[in-house]
Amino acid sequence: MQLADGVSVGKIYQLGEHHFRLEGFADGHSVGSIEARPGKPYVAGNDNGLITVLDNNGNVMSWMQGYLRGSGSHTEKLVDGVTVAKVSALGPQRHKAEFSRGGRVLGSVVADADSGDPYGALKLGPIWVVLDPDGGVTSYREPAHADRCTVTTFVTADPAKGTRVELTNRPVPASGPDGPQALLTDKYGAVVDSVNFNHPESVDGRLKMTGGRSGHPQLLEPVAAAFPKLPEGCPTGA
Repeated sequence: MQLADGVSVGKIYQLGEHHFRLEGFADGHSVGSIEARPGKPYVAGNDNGLITVLDNNGNVMSWMQGYLRGSGSHTEKLVDGVTVAKVSALGPQRHKAEFSRGGRVLGSVVADADSGDPYGALKLGPIWVVLDPDGGVTSYREPAHADRCTVTTFVTADPAKGTRVELTNRPVPASGPDGPQALLTDKYGAVVDSVNFNHPESVDGRLKMTGGRSGHPQLLEPVAAAFPKLPEGCPTGA
């Protein structure tokens, strides 16, 4: 799947029941992985401001981190403007955040730079939230249409080489990782190239799409094909 920076892609592996790993790739090279499991249902990674979160059902969301309003011990509101995060310092690079709404505690996370999973991650309804070890908080509200208005199909690119293109159509968002995308995969299913509505042509031109913001995108290279049609009632953009 395409991540929020429009360049990186994530590949999801199921390792067991409620046990998933997401490995990120940029320019064909691995940039690290995160792993969610029954004992750690939400995990997060931060690659130069690209926040990626994964739950133990294999659900993924990513966004570009904006300005962090605070770090260390402090109180701030999440992206919905209602949920409050109260951050407490437990050490130089260890913090706890407690989340509440209307005075009712919804949950808490701990971020510890010395642990195997340094970021604290949690999902509160449609809101994903990540706590940095230094106490910084970032949050993102997932699009309401994310599941119903996402459709995917596959087309063969080169039968001799076993390559194919995964075509995903979904509304163009105001922000975040959604929107039409095409992933070129090799015979083993590994992603080797990608384009999306923000970057419709790969550097070498072997993968190209058009009409990304129209709701009816088309794949031009390596083969001509229409993206799947959006379900009735789905918007073309935010």
